[in-house]
Amino acid sequence: MLAALIMSVSPVAGFTVTVPNETLNRYFQVPDEMHLYALYSSDLGIQERENVDFFPGNYSYPDPFDAYFKKYNQTFPCYFLGRFSHIWDHGTFPIIITGKPGVTYSVGWVLCEEGMTGKVCDRPPWIMPNSTPTRDDGVASYPLVQFDDIDDQYPEQTVIGRNQIQPLEDCCMRNGMTFWEAVPNGDVYPSKGDWDVPYNGKRYYAEITADSCGFALLKFDMDQTIKEGTYKFHIQEKGYNPGQGGDYGYVNAFVHIQKGPVEGPQSITMPYADANIRIDGLNYDSKYTYLWIRGQNLPKCGVSLVDQTDPNPLVVNVSPKGKWEFSWDPTDLGIGEGSYEIYYSSVDPNDPNQRSCITCANSPMNGICALEDPKCAICGVFDLFPVTLTYPQINAKIEPVEVERCCCPGEPCGVIGGNEEIWVKGISEGDFTGEIKEKTLQVWLFGEGMIGDYPYLFTEFNYLCDGTFEYELNKNLLQEFNIGLCDLNPGKYYVVIQSPMFNEKFDVTLQDSDAYKKGITDGAIPVNEPGQKYVVTSTPVSWSKSFILSGINAKIGVEALQALKAAIDDPTIDDEYAIDELTGEVPYFIIKDNKCTKSVDFSGSPSTGYVPLNVQFNGDATFDVVEWSWDFGDGSISNEKDPVHVYIKPGIYTVKLVATYDEDGTIKKK
Repeated sequence: MLAALIMSVSPVAGFTVTVPNETLNRYFQVPDEMHLYALYSSDLGIQERENVDFFPGNYSYPDPFDAYFKKYNQTFPCYFLGRFSHIWDHGTFPIIITGKPGVTYSVGWVLCEEGMTGKVCDRPPWIMPNSTPTRDDGVASYPLVQFDDIDDQYPEQTVIGRNQIQPLEDCCMRNGMTFWEAVPNGDVYPSKGDWDVPYNGKRYYAEITADSCGFALLKFDMDQTIKEGTYKFHIQEKGYNPGQGGDYGYVNAFVHIQKGPVEGPQSITMPYADANIRIDGLNYDSKYTYLWIRGQNLPKCGVSLVDQTDPNPLVVNVSPKGKWEFSWDPTDLGIGEGSYEIYYSSVDPNDPNQRSCITCANSPMNGICALEDPKCAICGVFDLFPVTLTYPQINAKIEPVEVERCCCPGEPCGVIGGNEEIWVKGISEGDFTGEIKEKTLQVWLFGEGMIGDYPYLFTEFNYLCDGTFEYELNKNLLQEFNIGLCDLNPGKYYVVIQSPMFNEKFDVTLQDSDAYKKGITDGAIPVNEPGQKYVVTSTPVSWSKSFILSGINAKIGVEALQALKAAIDDPTIDDEYAIDELTGEVPYFIIKDNKCTKSVDFSGSPSTGYVPLNVQFNGDATFDVVEWSWDFGDGSISNEKDPVHVYIKPGIYTVKLVATYDEDGTIKKK
C-alpha cells in the first residue's frame, strides 16, 4: 500500500486533471523510486487543452498536489482545510480533478477506437466506489462516485451512461457517442458475446461532484484481466456544450498500463539431496506467484514443487515490494539427478478467468501446457528457468600430502617434532536442511600400523551449512590424543571423512560416539561386550556389530580402513565417505623424516590370533645399531634384532623397541 497526502487546488478557470505520468504495472509499482505525474488542464484554450505538465521528480507517488505547490509556490484557502490522509492499495491508481466547488463531472473511458470486448484479458480498469476518509480537521470527506445501476437498460434506464461525450469530434463517431457506448457494455458489438462484462460496463464511466474546495478523487482498480496499453479517460463538466460558449469544459487524460514484470532465477545447479534451496524473484503483476516443475520422470504439464502427484501450482505470496521467494527441498518430490524446468507465472492458467478464450474452462490442458497454449493465451506473465540436479558430492584433499617432521636436536631441525599444520579441506553435499545451522562429519585416522599408542583415532566436528569444511589434523586431532609427529612411524596415514548424507544421521559409527548415544536415545539396541570396542552399523538393525576396532581380534591399520569402507559402502547405508578427486581414493598424508633424523621401525606377524601365539618380530633402523632392546608387553624382553616371542595368555600387548646408536643416543619405537 502507498500512503498519500491529497491537497485541493482551485485553478483560475476551468479545471485540471492529475494522473500518473508513467507506465503503471497492473499490481505493484517499483518501490523506492520517484514517480512523475502529468497535469492536464482545460483552461488553456481550445487548441492547447491537452497540455501535459511534468512535475519535478522530487516527490514520491502519489503526492501530486504536494509537487504542484512546490512547483508553483502557490497557497490557496483550501490548502490546509482540504488535506486528506488516504491509503492507495496495490493494484489501484488515482485520477484527481481540481476545479470549482460543487461542479459535477461526467467521466469515463473512451475505448471505441480500440474495439475492446470487455472479456477476460481485454478490458480496462474499472472505477472504484470511493470510501469515506476523514479530513485532518475532522470534517466530512470528499463525495462518493455515482454509477448507473448494473441492471439498468440503455438508454431508457441509464442516467449517466446516456450523456453524450463532448465535443462531438472528440469521440470516434462523427455524430457523437454516449459514455455507455464508448466502453465495453455487453450489449453492442464488439463487447456483445457469450462472456461476462464486469458490472455490465457500468463501472467504466461515472459522475462525481467536487467538494467545497473543488476537489474530486477517482480511484481505479486493476487485476490481471486488464489489457495493457494506453487508455484515454474523458472528463467533462456535466451539461457541457461547446456550442454554448464552453471553451474550457473538458479534458482528455491518458493512462499507460502494462503487465508488470515477473522475474526469476537465470538457472540453478545443485545437488538433488540438498534441502531448502532458495528460489526467488520479482512479481509486479500480481500478489501471487505460481510455480510448477517438469522434467525427468515428471508429467509434461508439470506438477507442484512439493508434490509430484499434484498438477496444481505451488502458490507463493508476493511481498509489498514485489518480491517472492520459496525455500525448496527437491527431496519432497522424490526426484533424482537430471535436468528440469521450473515455470513461474503471475496467474494460474487453470483459472478460466485468467485465459483469453471463452472455451478455456473446458480445455483439457492444465499447468504448464495451459501456460504455453497459443490458442488460449493467459492474461498474465510467465517464464521459466532451467534446474540441473546433480548427485551430491563429498570430496576432500590434504595439504600438504608429504609432512617432513624433525626428530633430532640442533641444526637443521630447530624445534623437535615441529608444528606443521596438516589440513583436510573439501565439500560435503546432500545432508543439509534449513533447520541445521551447522553440519557434522566423523573423522577416522588409520595408519599402516599403530598411530603412536593407538590403533586408530576418531572424532567429530561441525562445519558450515554451505557444505565446505576445513579441519587441521595435527593440533586438532593428533595433539588432542597427546601424539606428537615424532611419535608416528614414517609412512601413510589415511583420513576417512564420513558424512551422514540424506537422512541426516550416521548409519555407521564408533561404539560410544555421540551418534551412537543419540541412536540409543532414539531406541537403538546398545552393544555391550567388555574389553571390546566395535564399529557399529544400522543394518540390519541399530545398533549391529560391524567389526572390532579395539580388543581381541581387532582390525588395525589398512585392514581396519578397508573394513570401515566396506561397512559404509553397504547399499543399505546412507552414509558416504570423501575421496580425493585426483586419486579417486581416501585422502592420506605421508610422514617423512628430515635428512638429519635417525629412525627405527619394526614389524610383527601375526598381530592377532589364539594362544599360544608365536609372533615373528623384525627390527629395522637407518643407522648402525649398537644395541637392540625389546619389551614385548607381557614382562618378557629380548636383545635380538629379529626375535620370535610366544604369547601364552590372551590380551592386548604394547610392544616397544629401543635401538641404541652410540654411547649416548637412543631411538624408541612402540
